[in-house]
Amino acid sequence: MKKILAAACVMLLGLSGAYAAGTAAGTQVLNSVTLDYTVGGINQDDINANDGDGFVVDNKNDVLVTTADSVSVKVTPGSTGQVLTFTVKNEGNKVQDFILSVSDAGAAFSLSDNFNATSQSIFVESGTTPGYQVSEDTATYIDELAADGEKTVYVVASIPASQVNGDASIITLTAQVATGGTASSQGSATVNDTGADAEDTEQIVWADSAGETDAVEDGKHSDASAYEVQSASLTVTKGSCVIWDPANEGTNPKRIPGAVVRYTIQVANAAGAQDATSVVATDVLPGTVTYGVGGSGLTQIARVVTEVCSCTSPGTANTGNVSESTGTVTATYESPISASETQCAYFDVTIN
Repeated sequence: MKKILAAACVMLLGLSGAYAAGTAAGTQVLNSVTLDYTVGGINQDDINANDGDGFVVDNKNDVLVTTADSVSVKVTPGSTGQVLTFTVKNEGNKVQDFILSVSDAGAAFSLSDNFNATSQSIFVESGTTPGYQVSEDTATYIDELAADGEKTVYVVASIPASQVNGDASIITLTAQVATGGTASSQGSATVNDTGADAEDTEQIVWADSAGETDAVEDGKHSDASAYEVQSASLTVTKGSCVIWDPANEGTNPKRIPGAVVRYTIQVANAAGAQDATSVVATDVLPGTVTYGVGGSGLTQIARVVTEVCSCTSPGTANTGNVSESTGTVTATYESPISASETQCAYFDVTIN
């Protein structure tokens, strides 16, 4: 009995692997038994038995995909080359290739998906320089990843210019186990061996867990990340009021020929998450009015009131960046118009 136990212990020690994935696929496991006995109190020769060629350890296909983004990746409308980052780990017991794909599906960071990022591409970290590098990280599949090995994978995409603050695009990366063994050549997807156990054959066994968009034990795994649009959210409001006329002057003026009307163009970034810069408004005047007071530009006459009508924040109003050329008024706002800020430009016209 002691010899039998000793043989079993040696067998178990031989099976223990140096990595978490366990004994390497294709390993041949041999086992022998020694029988010690007596007859009539006299010890007899040991009897040895073995199981022939033993058995072969099967190929456990197991992959884990996790997003490396702890929060959504903030993007600007119209931006290109925006990067989501994932980690792909070979949790199986053999060197494998991995086929990579993306889909506009899944859930991430409690966001509601309402648009699809465009020009989606997948690239594998080369290991030369950390972080996505256009000229370095060019591989589109994972090649020859050892058991317990990990690779960083990037999804790179563009954001449509039409998206607004708060929009979100959720993207799921899927890694599918493929046959390894030939460097610099993408192997084909593996096939789960559902046949009877064959002790002398290395069989493929799918052992992966369910991912974001895939099922348990399907030879693949997935996880999701997201782009979240952060932008300025501008609104523009135009208003007008009459501030002088030749009949009533500054007391209860009316919009009669010769009257001065003040136009206001108010820009608000009240709901924005980012500053807006280089904000310019243009206003093409109708032929029924002339820019300025009595044709004298922005020069104010004594009877013109100083208030800025139709602006909710007259303290930010200014006329210094307003100009006119051939009937078109250009208002250039102070940069930036910060989140939650409102600016108002104004100018005067005379009714013909």
